[in-house]
Amino acid sequence: MARWDVRLAKQFKKRDNEEKIGAIVGIVEGIDPLTVSIYNGQGIFSGDKLYVAKECTEYTMQVTVTTGDGTYTGTAKHEGLKKGDRVACVATDDNQKLFLLGVM
Repeated sequence: MARWDVRLAKQFKKRDNEEKIGAIVGIVEGIDPLTVSIYNGQGIFSGDKLYVAKECTEYTMQVTVTTGDGTYTGTAKHEGLKKGDRVACVATDDNQKLFLLGVM
């Protein structure tokens, strides 16, 4: 059996070297409320556990295009996330929240 001081040192090392999720691909499991899973459903994030980039939301914007024939104005719609979408994610340092960066 290891000495008590060696066991204690191993516990400190274990505590100070937590594994971080980092960048990962998530799957949109639901839209209302938005729910994202990682590691084949082993980790589920929703509500205040998600930070969502505008790229992942539904929005409209006015666009103007000028060609040799004239200037045209219209509205472009960006679709938001759909169930089953794969999303690029980055976990916070404590692995408790996800930043959704974009659809893959």
